[in-house]
Amino acid sequence: MIRKATPDDWHSISDISRRSGYEDYINRTGSSYLEEGEVLLYEDGSIKAFSKIEYLPDNSVWFSGLRVDPDYWRSGIGQKLSEASLKFGTEKGCTTARLLVYDDNARSLGLVEKLGFRMVGKYNFIYGTPNLEDFDTVEIALDQGLINLGWKFMETSKAHPVKASLHSFNEWRILETREKTFEILHTGKPISLSGKEGFTCARSSMNLTETVYNYAGLDISSGFVLEKALNPTPPP
Repeated sequence: MIRKATPDDWHSISDISRRSGYEDYINRTGSSYLEEGEVLLYEDGSIKAFSKIEYLPDNSVWFSGLRVDPDYWRSGIGQKLSEASLKFGTEKGCTTARLLVYDDNARSLGLVEKLGFRMVGKYNFIYGTPNLEDFDTVEIALDQGLINLGWKFMETSKAHPVKASLHSFNEWRILETREKTFEILHTGKPISLSGKEGFTCARSSMNLTETVYNYAGLDISSGFVLEKALNPTPPP
């Protein structure tokens, strides 16, 4: 059975995430993880898997946090829950499903490609925020392109503009779409990154190891953004 999670399910969700080998943002977020979007559960006697879907302003549904109880890996539960998530999106009228998979997660990449997702971009990520002391900042309204909105990527040309700040200094261009969420668009020289708050990303064509300096414990991860076109259910 597929159903929506309630606050009473948090302990099971947290336990599955932990036992799946993920001491990640889900448990760091705590039970407030359930407050944004919808968390879907696969339940058969007990909760065996969960995933999260969020509806974005560009009429897309964003998938994140698919976790399956390790005792039931390779049972097909992950695919069933993913297919149910796609159905939720189409019934909500979404035209696109989109997600992010780290490039070292072969199992998830295989699953989403089997479901018909295709890669639309590769990004590098690093925790920390740019030093913007010398930058000029203007508020802009974006109207095209795939942009990062706090670990979620959306196509702004299909919806109302997303408010953003563009920081510029000489050849550097850094986009901020929400507090402490940055995307490096262009840089002529290395930039300084500091702190453990927020995160900065850039297209993989921009080598962050050459772009970023003065950052203790530089740890860069990479991931693919994939999407799938949906046929939304017409209204009755």
